[in-house]
Amino acid sequence: MKFFVKDNGKIYGPIEAPKIVDAISDGFFSPDCMLSPDRSDWLLFRHVMPNAVIRPSSSPEYTKPVPAEPNAVNTTGYSIPSANTGSNVPPSPILPPARSGSGKTIFAVIMTVVVVLLACACGYYFFFRQPEVTDFRQTCQQYQSAVGLVTVVLEDSDGKLLSGNVGKFILKAEHPIGTAFAISSNRFVTNCHVAYGVKERKDALIDNWLWSLVLEAAKRDGVKTTGEFNSYVQKHKTAIKKVAEQLKKKVRVRRVEIRLAHSSGKALRISGVQIHPRYNPKPDNEYRNGEFDVAILHTREKVDIFFPIAEKKLLHSLAAGQKIAYMGFPMEGLDDSGNLDISNPEAIFKEGSINKITDFHNIFSTPENNRSIIHDIPAAGGASGSPIFLPNGKVVAVLWGVTHTGRNNQGARVASAVQHNMAVRIDSLDAVHQESIYHLNDWTGDND
Repeated sequence: MKFFVKDNGKIYGPIEAPKIVDAISDGFFSPDCMLSPDRSDWLLFRHVMPNAVIRPSSSPEYTKPVPAEPNAVNTTGYSIPSANTGSNVPPSPILPPARSGSGKTIFAVIMTVVVVLLACACGYYFFFRQPEVTDFRQTCQQYQSAVGLVTVVLEDSDGKLLSGNVGKFILKAEHPIGTAFAISSNRFVTNCHVAYGVKERKDALIDNWLWSLVLEAAKRDGVKTTGEFNSYVQKHKTAIKKVAEQLKKKVRVRRVEIRLAHSSGKALRISGVQIHPRYNPKPDNEYRNGEFDVAILHTREKVDIFFPIAEKKLLHSLAAGQKIAYMGFPMEGLDDSGNLDISNPEAIFKEGSINKITDFHNIFSTPENNRSIIHDIPAAGGASGSPIFLPNGKVVAVLWGVTHTGRNNQGARVASAVQHNMAVRIDSLDAVHQESIYHLNDWTGDND
Protein backbone atom coordinates (compact mmCIF):
# COMPACT_ATOMS: atom_id res chain seq x y z
CA MET A 1 0.00 0.00 0.00
CA LYS A 2 1.17 3.56 -0.76
CA PHE A 3 0.93 6.65 1.40
CA PHE A 4 1.54 10.37 1.15
CA VAL A 5 4.10 11.61 3.68
CA LYS A 6 4.06 15.04 5.35
CA ASP A 7 7.36 15.85 7.03
CA ASN A 8 8.92 19.17 8.04
CA GLY A 9 6.40 21.18 6.01
CA LYS A 10 6.91 19.09 2.85
CA ILE A 11 4.73 16.47 1.21
CA TYR A 12 6.04 13.37 -0.60
CA GLY A 13 4.31 10.51 -2.30
CA PRO A 14 2.64 8.34 -2.92
CA ILE A 15 5.33 6.01 -1.54
CA GLU A 16 5.16 2.29 -0.73
CA ALA A 17 5.04 1.50 3.00
CA PRO A 18 8.35 -0.46 3.11
CA LYS A 19 10.17 2.44 1.48
CA ILE A 20 8.73 4.81 4.06
CA VAL A 21 10.08 2.57 6.85
CA ASP A 22 13.50 2.53 5.16
CA ALA A 23 13.46 6.30 4.78
CA ILE A 24 12.67 6.71 8.49
CA SER A 25 15.48 4.34 9.50
CA ASP A 26 17.91 6.21 7.24
CA GLY A 27 16.89 9.55 8.69
CA PHE A 28 15.34 10.94 5.53
CA PHE A 29 11.94 11.20 7.27
CA SER A 30 11.59 12.14 10.93
CA PRO A 31 9.96 9.59 13.28
CA ASP A 32 6.94 11.92 13.80
CA CYS A 33 6.15 12.33 10.10
CA MET A 34 2.46 12.07 9.13
CA LEU A 35 0.93 9.61 6.64
CA SER A 36 -2.29 9.60 4.64
CA PRO A 37 -3.51 7.42 1.77
CA ASP A 38 -5.35 10.44 0.30
CA ARG A 39 -3.29 13.52 -0.60
CA SER A 40 -6.47 15.58 -0.78
CA ASP A 41 -6.37 15.56 3.02
CA TRP A 42 -3.47 18.00 2.84
CA LEU A 43 -3.73 19.55 -0.70
CA LEU A 44 -7.22 20.98 -0.51
CA PHE A 45 -5.84 24.52 -0.67
CA ARG A 46 -2.88 23.81 -2.94
CA HIS A 47 -5.08 23.88 -6.03
CA VAL A 48 -5.68 27.57 -5.33
CA MET A 49 -2.35 28.40 -3.71
CA PRO A 50 0.23 26.05 -5.28
CA ASN A 51 3.10 27.78 -3.48
CA ALA A 52 1.67 27.29 0.01
CA VAL A 53 3.99 25.66 2.55
CA ILE A 54 2.13 23.12 4.71
CA ARG A 55 3.39 23.15 8.25
CA PRO A 56 3.44 20.01 10.47
CA SER A 57 0.47 21.01 12.61
CA SER A 58 -3.10 19.78 12.80
CA SER A 59 -4.38 23.08 11.27
CA PRO A 60 -2.25 24.00 8.19
CA GLU A 61 -0.96 27.53 8.07
CA TYR A 62 0.10 29.24 4.85
CA THR A 63 2.72 31.77 3.81
CA LYS A 64 2.08 34.54 1.34
CA PRO A 65 2.07 33.13 -2.24
CA VAL A 66 5.17 33.84 -4.29
CA PRO A 67 4.88 34.10 -8.10
CA ALA A 68 6.34 31.03 -9.72
CA GLU A 69 8.42 30.88 -12.83
CA PRO A 70 7.38 28.46 -15.56
CA ASN A 71 8.27 24.85 -14.65
CA ALA A 72 10.00 26.00 -11.45
CA VAL A 73 10.29 23.64 -8.54
CA ASN A 74 9.24 24.95 -5.14
CA THR A 75 10.47 23.89 -1.75
CA THR A 76 7.65 21.44 -1.20
CA GLY A 77 9.20 19.01 -3.62
CA TYR A 78 6.40 19.33 -6.21
CA SER A 79 6.78 20.44 -9.84
CA ILE A 80 4.75 23.65 -10.29
CA PRO A 81 3.08 24.08 -13.71
CA SER A 82 3.51 27.21 -15.83
CA ALA A 83 1.08 30.02 -15.07
CA ASN A 84 -0.24 30.00 -18.68
CA THR A 85 -1.09 26.31 -18.73
CA GLY A 86 -4.33 26.83 -16.86
CA SER A 87 -3.91 23.40 -15.33
CA ASN A 88 -5.62 22.67 -12.03
CA VAL A 89 -4.16 19.14 -11.71
CA PRO A 90 -1.97 18.74 -8.63
CA PRO A 91 1.71 18.41 -9.51
CA SER A 92 3.52 15.05 -9.54
CA PRO A 93 5.57 14.21 -6.48
CA ILE A 94 9.31 14.03 -6.38
CA LEU A 95 10.22 10.76 -4.58
CA PRO A 96 13.10 10.69 -2.11
CA PRO A 97 16.20 8.89 -3.34
CA ALA A 98 16.53 5.22 -2.34
CA ARG A 99 18.94 4.68 0.54
CA SER A 100 20.61 1.70 2.10
CA GLY A 101 22.89 0.98 5.03
CA SER A 102 23.20 -0.59 8.45
CA GLY A 103 20.37 1.53 9.87
CA LYS A 104 17.91 -0.28 7.61
CA THR A 105 19.02 -3.69 8.89
CA ILE A 106 18.95 -2.67 12.55
CA PHE A 107 15.46 -1.23 12.24
CA ALA A 108 14.22 -4.40 10.54
CA VAL A 109 15.68 -6.56 13.32
CA ILE A 110 14.08 -4.40 16.02
CA MET A 111 10.69 -4.56 14.30
CA THR A 112 10.97 -8.35 13.99
CA VAL A 113 11.77 -8.74 17.70
CA VAL A 114 8.85 -6.51 18.66
CA VAL A 115 6.45 -8.52 16.50
CA VAL A 116 7.67 -11.83 17.98
CA LEU A 117 7.32 -10.55 21.57
CA LEU A 118 3.80 -9.28 20.88
CA ALA A 119 2.86 -12.62 19.34
CA CYS A 120 4.19 -14.50 22.37
CA ALA A 121 2.32 -12.22 24.77
CA CYS A 122 -0.93 -12.64 22.86
CA GLY A 123 -0.43 -16.41 22.71
CA TYR A 124 0.11 -16.64 26.45
CA TYR A 125 -2.90 -14.45 27.18
CA PHE A 126 -5.31 -16.44 25.04
CA PHE A 127 -4.00 -20.00 25.49
CA PHE A 128 -2.14 -20.31 28.82
CA ARG A 129 -3.39 -17.59 31.15
CA GLN A 130 -5.86 -18.92 33.68
CA PRO A 131 -9.10 -16.94 33.66
CA GLU A 132 -9.57 -14.51 36.52
CA VAL A 133 -12.20 -15.25 39.14
CA THR A 134 -14.17 -12.69 41.09
CA ASP A 135 -16.40 -14.60 43.53
CA PHE A 136 -16.48 -17.80 45.60
CA ARG A 137 -18.61 -19.69 43.11
CA GLN A 138 -16.16 -19.03 40.31
CA THR A 139 -13.28 -19.87 42.65
CA CYS A 140 -14.78 -23.28 43.42
CA GLN A 141 -15.29 -24.01 39.75
CA GLN A 142 -11.78 -22.86 38.88
CA TYR A 143 -9.76 -24.45 41.67
CA GLN A 144 -11.70 -27.37 43.16
CA SER A 145 -9.47 -29.89 41.38
CA ALA A 146 -6.42 -28.25 43.02
CA VAL A 147 -7.52 -29.55 46.45
CA GLY A 148 -6.76 -33.09 47.54
CA LEU A 149 -7.16 -35.59 50.37
CA VAL A 150 -3.85 -36.78 51.84
CA THR A 151 -4.19 -40.56 52.18
CA VAL A 152 -1.91 -43.33 53.50
CA VAL A 153 -2.36 -46.83 52.08
CA LEU A 154 -1.11 -49.71 54.26
CA GLU A 155 -0.37 -53.34 53.41
CA ASP A 156 0.76 -56.47 55.20
CA SER A 157 4.13 -58.19 54.95
CA ASP A 158 2.83 -60.26 51.99
CA GLY A 159 2.01 -57.13 50.00
CA LYS A 160 -1.75 -57.44 50.46
CA LEU A 161 -3.92 -54.52 51.50
CA LEU A 162 -4.81 -54.66 55.17
CA SER A 163 -8.34 -55.84 55.88
CA GLY A 164 -10.32 -57.83 58.44
CA ASN A 165 -11.48 -57.60 62.02
CA VAL A 166 -9.58 -58.10 65.27
CA GLY A 167 -12.35 -58.32 67.85
CA LYS A 168 -14.13 -54.97 67.50
CA PHE A 169 -11.12 -53.44 65.81
CA ILE A 170 -11.39 -53.15 62.02
CA LEU A 171 -8.23 -53.21 59.93
CA LYS A 172 -8.38 -50.67 57.08
CA ALA A 173 -5.90 -50.19 54.28
CA GLU A 174 -6.79 -46.57 53.45
CA HIS A 175 -6.32 -43.83 56.03
CA PRO A 176 -7.29 -40.21 55.22
CA ILE A 177 -5.05 -37.77 57.11
CA GLY A 178 -5.93 -34.23 56.07
CA THR A 179 -6.16 -31.70 53.24
CA ALA A 180 -3.54 -30.31 50.84
CA PHE A 181 -3.75 -27.82 47.97
CA ALA A 182 -1.60 -27.18 44.90
CA ILE A 183 0.54 -24.04 44.58
CA SER A 184 2.46 -25.29 41.53
CA SER A 185 2.37 -28.24 39.18
CA ASN A 186 3.87 -30.68 41.72
CA ARG A 187 3.90 -28.90 45.11
CA PHE A 188 1.05 -29.07 47.60
CA VAL A 189 0.76 -27.07 50.81
CA THR A 190 -0.56 -28.66 54.01
CA ASN A 191 0.12 -28.55 57.77
CA CYS A 192 3.21 -29.98 59.39
CA HIS A 193 0.94 -31.97 61.68
CA VAL A 194 -0.66 -33.54 58.59
CA ALA A 195 2.80 -34.49 57.30
CA TYR A 196 3.62 -35.99 60.71
CA GLY A 197 0.26 -37.76 60.57
CA VAL A 198 1.52 -39.50 57.44
CA LYS A 199 4.72 -40.42 59.25
CA GLU A 200 2.92 -41.78 62.32
CA ARG A 201 -0.10 -43.43 60.68
CA LYS A 202 1.40 -46.93 60.65
CA ASP A 203 2.49 -46.73 64.30
CA ALA A 204 -0.95 -45.45 65.32
CA LEU A 205 -2.63 -48.36 63.56
CA ILE A 206 -0.30 -50.88 65.17
CA ASP A 207 -0.87 -49.30 68.59
CA ASN A 208 -4.66 -49.50 68.22
CA TRP A 209 -4.42 -53.05 66.91
CA LEU A 210 -2.15 -54.05 69.80
CA TRP A 211 -4.40 -52.72 72.55
CA SER A 212 -7.43 -54.24 70.93
CA LEU A 213 -5.69 -57.63 71.16
CA VAL A 214 -4.66 -57.01 74.76
CA LEU A 215 -8.19 -55.94 75.74
CA GLU A 216 -9.73 -59.04 74.15
CA ALA A 217 -7.23 -61.28 75.96
CA ALA A 218 -7.88 -59.54 79.28
CA LYS A 219 -11.63 -60.03 78.93
CA ARG A 220 -11.12 -63.73 78.27
CA ASP A 221 -9.14 -63.92 81.52
CA GLY A 222 -12.00 -62.32 83.46
CA VAL A 223 -10.69 -58.76 83.76
CA LYS A 224 -13.58 -56.37 84.41
CA THR A 225 -12.30 -53.15 86.00
CA THR A 226 -9.72 -50.54 85.00
CA GLY A 227 -7.55 -51.46 87.98
CA GLU A 228 -7.62 -55.14 87.05
CA PHE A 229 -6.70 -54.23 83.47
CA ASN A 230 -3.68 -52.15 84.57
CA SER A 231 -2.48 -55.06 86.71
CA TYR A 232 -2.98 -57.41 83.76
CA VAL A 233 -0.85 -55.20 81.52
CA GLN A 234 1.99 -55.04 84.06
CA LYS A 235 1.88 -58.81 84.49
CA HIS A 236 2.07 -59.49 80.74
CA LYS A 237 4.20 -56.53 79.55
CA THR A 238 6.94 -58.82 78.12
CA ALA A 239 4.40 -60.75 76.06
CA ILE A 240 2.72 -57.51 74.96
CA LYS A 241 6.07 -56.10 73.79
CA LYS A 242 6.70 -59.25 71.75
CA VAL A 243 3.28 -58.97 70.08
CA ALA A 244 4.00 -55.30 69.25
CA GLU A 245 7.23 -56.26 67.48
CA GLN A 246 5.40 -58.92 65.47
CA LEU A 247 2.74 -56.44 64.39
CA LYS A 248 5.38 -53.94 63.23
CA LYS A 249 6.76 -56.58 60.90
CA LYS A 250 3.30 -57.24 59.48
CA VAL A 251 2.39 -53.63 58.63
CA ARG A 252 4.09 -51.31 56.16
CA VAL A 253 3.25 -48.31 54.02
CA ARG A 254 2.40 -49.18 50.45
CA ARG A 255 2.05 -45.58 49.25
CA VAL A 256 1.10 -42.06 50.30
CA GLU A 257 -0.92 -40.01 47.85
CA ILE A 258 -3.03 -36.94 47.31
CA ARG A 259 -6.43 -37.84 45.92
CA LEU A 260 -7.68 -34.85 43.99
CA ALA A 261 -11.21 -33.55 44.34
CA HIS A 262 -13.45 -33.33 41.30
CA SER A 263 -11.09 -35.47 39.20
CA SER A 264 -12.82 -38.87 38.95
CA GLY A 265 -10.44 -40.43 41.44
CA LYS A 266 -7.12 -39.09 40.19
CA ALA A 267 -4.32 -39.69 42.73
CA LEU A 268 -0.80 -38.23 42.87
CA ARG A 269 2.01 -40.15 44.54
CA ILE A 270 3.86 -38.14 47.21
CA SER A 271 7.63 -38.35 46.76
CA GLY A 272 9.01 -35.80 49.23
CA VAL A 273 8.23 -33.65 52.26
CA GLN A 274 9.44 -30.20 53.38
CA ILE A 275 8.83 -29.08 56.98
CA HIS A 276 8.98 -25.62 58.55
CA PRO A 277 12.34 -25.41 60.36
CA ARG A 278 10.75 -24.17 63.61
CA TYR A 279 7.83 -26.59 63.84
CA ASN A 280 7.75 -28.74 66.99
CA PRO A 281 5.89 -32.08 66.62
CA LYS A 282 5.36 -32.17 70.42
CA PRO A 283 4.76 -28.53 71.38
CA ASP A 284 4.26 -27.13 74.85
CA ASN A 285 2.02 -24.41 73.39
CA GLU A 286 -0.02 -25.60 70.41
CA TYR A 287 -1.28 -22.12 69.55
CA ARG A 288 2.18 -20.57 69.23
CA ASN A 289 3.36 -23.62 67.34
CA GLY A 290 0.64 -22.82 64.80
CA GLU A 291 2.80 -20.06 63.34
CA PHE A 292 5.09 -22.75 61.93
CA ASP A 293 2.46 -25.37 61.06
CA VAL A 294 2.99 -25.29 57.28
CA ALA A 295 4.63 -27.90 55.06
CA ILE A 296 5.05 -28.77 51.38
CA LEU A 297 4.35 -32.18 49.83
CA HIS A 298 6.06 -32.95 46.52
CA THR A 299 4.31 -35.22 44.03
CA ARG A 300 5.63 -37.34 41.20
CA GLU A 301 2.83 -36.46 38.83
CA LYS A 302 1.86 -32.92 37.85
CA VAL A 303 -1.36 -30.92 37.81
CA ASP A 304 -2.52 -28.12 35.53
CA ILE A 305 -4.58 -26.12 38.04
CA PHE A 306 -3.14 -24.55 41.19
CA PHE A 307 -4.03 -21.71 43.55
CA PRO A 308 -2.50 -18.23 43.28
CA ILE A 309 -0.78 -16.95 46.43
CA ALA A 310 -1.72 -13.47 47.65
CA GLU A 311 1.07 -10.91 47.37
CA LYS A 312 2.64 -9.32 50.47
CA LYS A 313 0.79 -6.03 50.07
CA LEU A 314 -2.55 -7.83 50.05
CA LEU A 315 -1.60 -10.01 53.04
CA HIS A 316 -0.61 -6.95 55.05
CA SER A 317 -3.96 -5.29 54.28
CA LEU A 318 -6.14 -8.12 55.66
CA ALA A 319 -8.58 -6.99 58.32
CA ALA A 320 -11.37 -8.22 60.58
CA GLY A 321 -14.69 -8.56 58.79
CA GLN A 322 -13.11 -9.63 55.50
CA LYS A 323 -14.93 -12.46 53.70
CA ILE A 324 -12.91 -15.67 53.33
CA ALA A 325 -13.59 -19.32 52.57
CA TYR A 326 -11.93 -22.71 52.34
CA MET A 327 -12.27 -26.00 50.45
CA GLY A 328 -11.23 -29.15 52.24
CA PHE A 329 -12.23 -32.44 53.85
CA PRO A 330 -13.62 -32.05 57.39
CA MET A 331 -14.22 -35.59 58.67
CA GLU A 332 -14.12 -35.64 62.45
CA GLY A 333 -17.46 -36.59 63.96
CA LEU A 334 -19.15 -36.76 60.56
CA ASP A 335 -20.84 -39.83 59.16
CA ASP A 336 -18.83 -41.18 56.23
CA SER A 337 -22.05 -41.90 54.39
CA GLY A 338 -22.69 -38.93 52.14
CA ASN A 339 -19.73 -36.99 53.51
CA LEU A 340 -16.58 -38.54 52.07
CA ASP A 341 -15.79 -41.18 49.48
CA ILE A 342 -12.08 -41.86 50.12
CA SER A 343 -11.51 -43.31 46.66
CA ASN A 344 -13.19 -40.39 44.89
CA PRO A 345 -13.31 -37.43 47.32
CA GLU A 346 -15.18 -34.19 46.76
CA ALA A 347 -14.05 -31.16 48.76
CA ILE A 348 -16.49 -29.27 51.00
CA PHE A 349 -16.80 -25.50 50.61
CA LYS A 350 -17.28 -23.35 53.71
CA GLU A 351 -17.22 -19.58 53.99
CA GLY A 352 -17.08 -17.05 56.80
CA SER A 353 -15.06 -14.01 57.79
CA ILE A 354 -11.93 -12.96 59.61
CA ASN A 355 -12.67 -12.31 63.30
CA LYS A 356 -9.26 -11.14 64.47
CA ILE A 357 -5.70 -10.74 63.20
CA THR A 358 -2.75 -10.66 65.64
CA ASP A 359 0.68 -12.14 66.06
CA PHE A 360 1.05 -15.53 67.79
CA HIS A 361 1.36 -13.82 71.17
CA ASN A 362 -2.24 -12.66 70.69
CA ILE A 363 -1.08 -9.05 70.27
CA PHE A 364 -2.01 -6.73 67.41
CA SER A 365 1.46 -6.15 66.03
CA THR A 366 3.10 -5.01 62.78
CA PRO A 367 1.73 -6.15 59.40
CA GLU A 368 4.78 -8.41 59.02
CA ASN A 369 4.07 -10.23 62.32
CA ASN A 370 0.26 -10.36 62.27
CA ARG A 371 0.14 -13.93 60.99
CA SER A 372 -2.48 -15.41 63.30
CA ILE A 373 -5.88 -15.31 61.61
CA ILE A 374 -8.85 -16.19 63.80
CA HIS A 375 -11.97 -16.91 61.72
CA ASP A 376 -15.49 -18.29 62.03
CA ILE A 377 -15.47 -20.76 59.13
CA PRO A 378 -16.92 -24.07 60.42
CA ALA A 379 -14.25 -26.77 60.46
CA ALA A 380 -13.38 -30.16 61.94
CA GLY A 381 -10.53 -32.65 61.96
CA GLY A 382 -9.55 -33.49 58.39
CA ALA A 383 -9.86 -29.89 57.20
CA SER A 384 -6.34 -29.21 58.48
CA GLY A 385 -4.21 -27.97 55.61
CA SER A 386 -7.11 -26.43 53.69
CA PRO A 387 -6.50 -23.25 51.69
CA ILE A 388 -8.21 -20.12 53.04
CA PHE A 389 -8.81 -17.74 50.16
CA LEU A 390 -10.50 -14.52 49.14
CA PRO A 391 -13.38 -14.33 46.62
CA ASN A 392 -10.82 -13.89 43.81
CA GLY A 393 -9.19 -17.22 44.70
CA LYS A 394 -5.94 -15.85 46.15
CA VAL A 395 -4.80 -17.89 49.14
CA VAL A 396 -4.15 -15.82 52.27
CA ALA A 397 -3.82 -18.52 54.95
CA VAL A 398 -3.74 -22.23 55.82
CA LEU A 399 -6.28 -23.68 58.25
CA TRP A 400 -4.53 -25.48 61.12
CA GLY A 401 -6.75 -25.59 64.23
CA VAL A 402 -10.28 -25.76 65.62
CA THR A 403 -11.38 -24.73 69.11
CA HIS A 404 -13.10 -27.45 71.19
CA THR A 405 -14.92 -27.32 74.51
CA GLY A 406 -14.14 -30.91 75.58
CA ARG A 407 -15.12 -34.46 74.68
CA ASN A 408 -18.44 -36.28 74.66
CA ASN A 409 -19.25 -39.69 76.19
CA GLN A 410 -17.74 -41.44 73.18
CA GLY A 411 -14.49 -39.53 73.53
CA ALA A 412 -15.02 -37.38 70.42
CA ARG A 413 -14.08 -33.70 70.61
CA VAL A 414 -16.93 -31.18 70.82
CA ALA A 415 -16.45 -28.09 68.66
CA SER A 416 -17.04 -24.68 70.19
CA ALA A 417 -20.22 -22.89 69.12
CA VAL A 418 -18.21 -19.67 68.99
CA GLN A 419 -16.38 -21.02 65.91
CA HIS A 420 -13.12 -19.54 67.12
CA ASN A 421 -10.99 -21.37 64.55
CA MET A 422 -7.39 -20.79 63.58
CA ALA A 423 -5.26 -20.27 60.49
CA VAL A 424 -1.70 -19.19 59.80
CA ARG A 425 -1.03 -16.55 57.14
CA ILE A 426 0.36 -18.05 53.96
CA ASP A 427 3.67 -16.14 54.06
CA SER A 428 4.81 -18.39 56.94
CA LEU A 429 5.44 -20.76 54.05
CA ASP A 430 8.39 -18.61 52.95
CA ALA A 431 10.66 -20.34 55.47
CA VAL A 432 9.80 -23.78 54.07
CA HIS A 433 10.88 -23.28 50.46
CA GLN A 434 14.62 -23.44 51.23
CA GLU A 435 14.41 -26.44 53.57
CA SER A 436 15.75 -29.89 52.70
CA ILE A 437 13.33 -32.31 51.09
CA TYR A 438 12.84 -35.58 52.95
CA HIS A 439 12.40 -38.51 50.59
CA LEU A 440 9.17 -40.31 51.41
CA ASN A 441 11.05 -43.56 52.18
CA ASP A 442 13.07 -41.77 54.86
CA TRP A 443 10.04 -39.91 56.16
CA THR A 444 7.84 -43.00 56.71
CA GLY A 445 10.61 -45.55 57.38
CA ASP A 446 9.18 -47.92 54.74
CA ASN A 447 9.90 -48.79 51.14
CA ASP A 448 7.84 -46.63 48.81
